[in-house]
Amino acid sequence: MTKFKDVMMQRAIVAQFTFGSSAKKLPDKMLKSIQGGYGGYAECCWLLADYLSKYYVILFLFFLLSCTMNKETKDDILRIDIRKAENRTHLNASDFISSIEYVKLETSSNCLIGEIVRMSVSENYILTFSASNCFLFSREGKFIRSIGQRGNGPADFISSSYYVKIDEKYDMIYLMDYSFIYAYRITGEFVKVLNITDIRKKTGIATIWNVTHWKEDLFCGNIDLNSGKEPYRFIIFNLEGDVVKLFTNHKFFKPYSLFTTDNMEARIYCYNEQLFFKEMLSDTLFLINDQLELIISAVFDLPEPKITTSMWGQEIDIIQYNFIRRIYEIDNYILFTG
Repeated sequence: MTKFKDVMMQRAIVAQFTFGSSAKKLPDKMLKSIQGGYGGYAECCWLLADYLSKYYVILFLFFLLSCTMNKETKDDILRIDIRKAENRTHLNASDFISSIEYVKLETSSNCLIGEIVRMSVSENYILTFSASNCFLFSREGKFIRSIGQRGNGPADFISSSYYVKIDEKYDMIYLMDYSFIYAYRITGEFVKVLNITDIRKKTGIATIWNVTHWKEDLFCGNIDLNSGKEPYRFIIFNLEGDVVKLFTNHKFFKPYSLFTTDNMEARIYCYNEQLFFKEMLSDTLFLINDQLELIISAVFDLPEPKITTSMWGQEIDIIQYNFIRRIYEIDNYILFTG
């Protein structure tokens, strides 16, 4: 398990970053993304954070609250005590960023880019996705090829993706929307399309959200607790559509309305090919190990007022409570929003 020297809690984001005594403004397009356009700041943050740990940076200034962390040796669970985060600490970007790299993407008649809705960056490639096209560039910004095209053909993608990923290790590119996973080789060759609805019908699951590529040909998604009676909470499946594992749900409640999705959201992220899962209103971060076991990775000690499991499904104003909305991990840090 990763050992963290520091654990930080993100409480606000502002539109500037600093290096020493100099300050610069964020690009307008990124600022719009952070403020809620193009999927919101968290999606922008997670896309960049996916490759932040060694070479790249998130170009905004965090106001952070320092927290203390204790490791319980008897069960190897990290305890992150946010109750001790009493003092705001203003950090310069140079405190946790080693370098910034600007890459100018080639522009020609073959690769005219509109608004970049999603982006994925790997060691050797940059993948951009706009409303009508998907382009692959080298890390130096040179255009390489188009990946698929929008249309109704067998190798086309139908709608805008909410998630794109380059998997250099297995020579794959994945585009995902809420109904389909489109798989291509980095060479541009179409591999297949998987209809997520077929998995829902096979398992009887009403909704599968936040579908994410884990590793090899494995994907995962969380199952929203809408009725309060769902038998499963989390699913892992492969590109062939085979269900690899269904994780049992242990939280049952009487919902105040037919849909309580906002309160029952869960977050999934991958770090160093490890898969992590956290329910938004829970204080526990889980790790899915290679044996597909759900084990506790960390517990957050939240200050009062906080949401308890007895409040699940109730009509409450969650903004009045302390909880962790989004979470991600990089070397030496856990980043999360409240």
